Amino acid sequence: MANLIVAQMLFLEAENPEKDIYLYINSPGGGDHCRDVYL
Repeated sequence: MANLIVAQMLFLEAENPEKDIYLYINSPGGGDHCRDVYL
């Protein structure tokens, strides 16, 4: 799954380097240490 996400982000960057890419993570939450993995 991670490979697909990275591939899509690389494609979007190559398609239009000036356009921002937004990534929304829908997560049920957890402790502070769990959040740090995403950042």
